[in-house]
Amino acid sequence: MKNFSHVRIVNLLIGIVIVIVVGTGSMNAVKGNEYPVAEAGLPRYAAIEPVVLDGTGSYDLDESDLLSYTWQQLSGPSVTITDANTAAPTISDFIQTDEIQECQFKLLVNDGELTSLPDTVKVIIVPDFGGSTLELENPPFDTNKPTIVYFGGGDAGSGNVIDGMNGLTGPGQLWNENVWKSLANVISFPEGYYPDASHYEPWATYYQYGVYLSRVAPNYQQPIQPMGFSGGGMPNLDLGIRLNSYSDTRYAVHHVTTIDGATRAQPQFGGSWDLYLQGVELFLNSSVDGEPCWLDFYYGSLAYQYEPFPRTDILWIRSGFDHGSVRDWYRSSITSSDMNQFNGGVVAGAYWSVVGPGKNLQIARSDAYYFEWDGDMQSGSMDFYDETQFPGRLPEPVTLIGPEDGSFVDVDGAILSCEVSENSIGYQLLFGQDPYHMVYLYSDTPVPPNEQVTIYPFEKTWWTVKAYNQYGSTIYADPISIIPENVMLQSIENITTTKQYSSIQQAINDALDGQEIVISPGIFQYYENLDFKGKSLTLRSIDPNDPNVVANTVINGSNRGPTIQLSGSPVASCSLTGLTITSGTVSISCDGAIPTIQNCTVVNDGSIAIEHWDYSEPTIIDSNILGQINEIIDQKLAVCWPLDETTGFKAEERVAGKYGYVLGESVWRPEGGMVNGAIEFNGIDSYVYTTLDFNPSSGVFSVLAWIKGGSPGQVILSQVNAANWLSVDSNGSLMTELKQEQYSSALLSQTVITDGDWHLVGFIWDGNKRILYVDGETVAEDTQDNLSSSEGNLLIGTGNNTEAGTFWNGLIDDVRIYNRVITP
Repeated sequence: MKNFSHVRIVNLLIGIVIVIVVGTGSMNAVKGNEYPVAEAGLPRYAAIEPVVLDGTGSYDLDESDLLSYTWQQLSGPSVTITDANTAAPTISDFIQTDEIQECQFKLLVNDGELTSLPDTVKVIIVPDFGGSTLELENPPFDTNKPTIVYFGGGDAGSGNVIDGMNGLTGPGQLWNENVWKSLANVISFPEGYYPDASHYEPWATYYQYGVYLSRVAPNYQQPIQPMGFSGGGMPNLDLGIRLNSYSDTRYAVHHVTTIDGATRAQPQFGGSWDLYLQGVELFLNSSVDGEPCWLDFYYGSLAYQYEPFPRTDILWIRSGFDHGSVRDWYRSSITSSDMNQFNGGVVAGAYWSVVGPGKNLQIARSDAYYFEWDGDMQSGSMDFYDETQFPGRLPEPVTLIGPEDGSFVDVDGAILSCEVSENSIGYQLLFGQDPYHMVYLYSDTPVPPNEQVTIYPFEKTWWTVKAYNQYGSTIYADPISIIPENVMLQSIENITTTKQYSSIQQAINDALDGQEIVISPGIFQYYENLDFKGKSLTLRSIDPNDPNVVANTVINGSNRGPTIQLSGSPVASCSLTGLTITSGTVSISCDGAIPTIQNCTVVNDGSIAIEHWDYSEPTIIDSNILGQINEIIDQKLAVCWPLDETTGFKAEERVAGKYGYVLGESVWRPEGGMVNGAIEFNGIDSYVYTTLDFNPSSGVFSVLAWIKGGSPGQVILSQVNAANWLSVDSNGSLMTELKQEQYSSALLSQTVITDGDWHLVGFIWDGNKRILYVDGETVAEDTQDNLSSSEGNLLIGTGNNTEAGTFWNGLIDDVRIYNRVITP
């Protein structure tokens, strides 16, 4: 029998109280029995081959009953479910199209008496990609090894090698190095690496690799490093961008290596160095779950023609080699002792690869690192290219000092530390529930930690130390585990589903709109950078009204970007409640979503606590904001009437000075808007006459407005003696009369907006299509060659001729026009 300490007993009791207070009915006992828990497993990626779902993680809390399983398809194109009453059904009969498709499946489990809450999982059907060309050089795939994906030289669009080029012939190349293959799964392309047909964006897409990894490694936890030589330097970036677009940590790419390559992009786009640099920017900004992306570039004779490089936020390594020799140097760097010396932080090659001692390096976006190799294929030395201009040295790999892996730690605790990491200026002691989610920050000190740690967050706790240098680049040791006696349980729970998670971001990734994630306080800060991914979610502490709980429920972004990123549609009703949010480059960043921040402390030492785009101003209630609230004005915002006045007959316009006159019996509602205040029209004679004359034929534009109320036939926005831009048809649905000059009709939707709720409505003209938009979704579109030219001032709340029956009866708020396409 376990010998629970006093601390553990107290916290277990606290945990029980929390479940009773905030849990759902699924946790209640019935005649001594408890509800089982369904676990539908991880998402799968599919082409045309069948996939197998995994519900084997489902469990019975009593650990005594045999579970039965029921799978059901909820959405997506119809497919076949075989063995739907087992833990692992087979899904088949997929049909690929030119678009990504998603099928969602629901799992219920029953213990003979009680049925679980449902759990869901998605199967993503990728677009048609033609014949697969990849080959695993060292089969079978080993899920315990990292993965190298090698794109050889040749044509950047196909991988075909030009005959005679450096003595290489044939359609493709292998990496073909036994030492690398002993340490990693090595994927290459003996038949070339043609990208997916019809999917240039202009970045070629490589959907088949996600499907392949999902099949051979459905729960992969190891790093993936694409490497591209010569023309392969574009596809290696494309692959990273594609895999990261799934926002799936199993297959995320955070390190890409380019070997004297990427000097030309896909030929059909007239490849250029500038296009390559755009690809670099896309990759570096494709971070998954807050882990930085970085790239190292090794160049020789071929790339010299592009000097000076227009950007330096990459690890650049220069050499005097000819083109093919750069590849050979990188390949041999795994075995050469001269290439594997830390050398004061001036080292490159396989040392920093996913198989090297520096595999856990994360380079910050800086201009610090530029090295040069002086030597041949087997020996030589690395030095600074220009230490005056590029003085950066990388942090030394971390060596842990503490109990051995799996050791028991008694009530007296243990010192968990590390050796000094050369070039590092700080050390963070991190804990995790598993080695892949080290999100609990215990301390951040300028020297290796030296405190006796007596309390831990889990009965099996993983720990590591992450060191960082003056430029923000970091490196950490592979985590190891301990079994502590004193445990202060900290939990992350989706209380809608009762599922527990190892990280807050993991819970966000798994959550559906409207669900609530609750995190518990403790001595450990949550060391994460969170992205809500456009979802309408609530993230809160266990008791937002208790100041002590708020002060001890800390999300720490550690200056790696925004601590919390809220994006997506303005109708995303995000809520942050009862939290302390600190230490990102910005603590909270709002771009699209309009959140409610209540009973929070938002702190930022870099001065900006909250930043928001002009259309994303948060609602702040009873919160302590320590830092600036910074508004970012969209440079493409042409005009904006906030309609936030409290009195008077003038509606101010905040961008172009095109104010409006309030006519008729209109009423200002300073507390009644969707974004601060709004104006209420009577449906009889009230409207706003603006001084803006906007010609809809002059180029692409978008117009958006918040509305509430209205009736069939009434108009939200119109142009004097021209078209009704946004109005309501006879069924109460959104429509527009903006159209071509001849033979065109109004664009009608089937989406009712007169139901008394707030709706964000809009019209978008992209130069080719008319699009109507409601609450973040496209509700109607068609193709038009142009829009009719017209002149005349805009009217808010009435038709183009101010006729009876067109006056708006209800609220209108925040009317905007952009000289760009707003993507729903």
